Amino acid sequence: MVKHPKNITLSYLRKQHINVFRVPEELLAIMVRHDDNVPNIVPPVEESPRLIDRSVDSEGNPVLTCSKCGIQFEGSEKERQRSHFRSDWHRYNVKRGLEHPNLPPVTEQQFQDMLEDLTESISGSDTDESASDNESDGSADDNVNILISKEKLRMAALERAKLKAEQKQKVHLHNNSPLSWYTAAPALPENVHLGVYNCVRRNVHAPLSADQLPAGYTRTWTMIMVGGGHFAAAVIDVGKSQAQENNSSRATSVIAHKTFHRYTTRRKQGGSQQANDNAHGTASSAGSQIRRYNEVALQQEIRELLSQWRKYLQESDTIFIHAPSANRKIIYGYEDAPLDINDPRIHSFPFTTHRPTLNEIKRAFFELTDLKLFEIDDATLRRHEQDLACAEEARLQAISKFEELSMASPSEPVGSVEPDAPKPDADIEKAILLTKQGKVHVLKSFIERCTQQGKNLPVVDMLPATTKIEDSRRLTTLLHVASNYNQSDMVNYLLRECNADPTIPNEGGKVPYDLTKEKAVRNVFRRCMSDMPEKWEWLKGAKVPSPLTAEMEKQQLEKEEQKRQKELETRRKIEEQKRKKEERKLANAPAEESSLKVNKASPLQGIYGGNAMNTASMSPEARMRLEREVRARAAEARRAKVMSERQ
Repeated sequence: MVKHPKNITLSYLRKQHINVFRVPEELLAIMVRHDDNVPNIVPPVEESPRLIDRSVDSEGNPVLTCSKCGIQFEGSEKERQRSHFRSDWHRYNVKRGLEHPNLPPVTEQQFQDMLEDLTESISGSDTDESASDNESDGSADDNVNILISKEKLRMAALERAKLKAEQKQKVHLHNNSPLSWYTAAPALPENVHLGVYNCVRRNVHAPLSADQLPAGYTRTWTMIMVGGGHFAAAVIDVGKSQAQENNSSRATSVIAHKTFHRYTTRRKQGGSQQANDNAHGTASSAGSQIRRYNEVALQQEIRELLSQWRKYLQESDTIFIHAPSANRKIIYGYEDAPLDINDPRIHSFPFTTHRPTLNEIKRAFFELTDLKLFEIDDATLRRHEQDLACAEEARLQAISKFEELSMASPSEPVGSVEPDAPKPDADIEKAILLTKQGKVHVLKSFIERCTQQGKNLPVVDMLPATTKIEDSRRLTTLLHVASNYNQSDMVNYLLRECNADPTIPNEGGKVPYDLTKEKAVRNVFRRCMSDMPEKWEWLKGAKVPSPLTAEMEKQQLEKEEQKRQKELETRRKIEEQKRKKEERKLANAPAEESSLKVNKASPLQGIYGGNAMNTASMSPEARMRLEREVRARAAEARRAKVMSERQ
């Protein structure tokens, strides 16, 4: 076992690979997990105090109070009371209280300021002098209604800002992160965080000390990867796998392993042969036949191996499987399958994997078992938050200005209302374009390259407000984009491998499932709901109506096959009826037609010596003359029949 120093330092953690199941006691004692609860970032609105309608002063004289405006009158001020109740200020507070009961009333000075601002906006937006004069002399009731409408728009904008802020903070606090984050103060700075993958722990809510393995303890994992015609699997003893003393090599105790490869991927085009057949019909080339054969052979080899490893699978503490898209049916859902898709031990790899090989299995194992070190640059984080705040403020200001001009002069076309937007990020624009086109593999490589360069693309987060997209209010995330453009493979990749949140609504309140128009894309959401029922609030949040299991798909295919057989049977009966009708028609034809046909054929026999139909011994010229003669006599017979029917 590795000998750890007593003093835990940042330089030591940077150099040393620490296994999450063998964390040094000095470090384990000071590790504190982050609080995953999202605080209420918007202070609650205080309710307005309950105002008394009638009271008395210190001398016993009656005092009346307006419950909507909060001003008091003496009992003798009847005329002032009537004037107040007829005023625009009082009517505005009454209507405002009906729309927003929790908001406090505005004062008379605040109301006068609002009227002045409204008058300036109206006079500044009018271009026609006569129209301006008429509107400036408008009724006070119109002014009150305009102010109430502006208040509604302002409250709606605040609600949208509140929702976006909560979503951003939710992502910032790693609520959907596959890792649990810890701090180790005072040994490590506050901006240093330690991460542990949740899928490797038996109980995420238990302290990390409960996952430490004693010496000699045996715990086995089974790791399976399949994709692109490649297959790799290994059974690993976690208890015996650790870094060496000199840290020059890393030992992995592999109990059993196996790799396969078959040519199943279409070269220079991508995708499996089965997927291409489903999309464009069955191809008949030699290469397609080879790929179909290899797909069946690879499936048979994998299932035979899983059957041989049934004991390993039953004894494994955790099973990691990477089988995207159509490869899942190779692992699950067949008769006597050793793996059940609903087995709680089964997890997907919470990070991007490469081509399935034994070395990739080992790399993924160390990625899962290494303690992650993450250093946050406070200055960069503050700059990023300031940029987001500035972009959001500019967007809200543009919306507010647009709403004011719309309320002031609805018929006036609004020109350059929005301020100059910051230059959009080219990487984000490219990610959106790849998502629209459904190029999963290209987007996957692009995200990896950006991550290596230190760029964080909003794969899961909401797209920036400065993004150039046709309808930025509807397509607020990449999952919205993929659903709107009906890219089923892209939706599957974002949900399964990128952990995209399907419950994030756009500005219209629609989630990604609401935007899709094709059944294939909706089925992707339903399959993910079946495979990951606890991942998201599928029914209420994502609005996915029901899960789609393999058994349900099988039943649906059987129903479609039965429907197709019924249609074929109906078509066969119709053809049979037509055939019988033609036979009856020929049987009832007059004998003169048959004799006429015989007589018409006799000249040919006279011309060609009684053997007109034996054309094997004819020369090509004679055969052509015979065919012309036959066609001509057939045309004459048809004309004669038509003429006889007309008579």
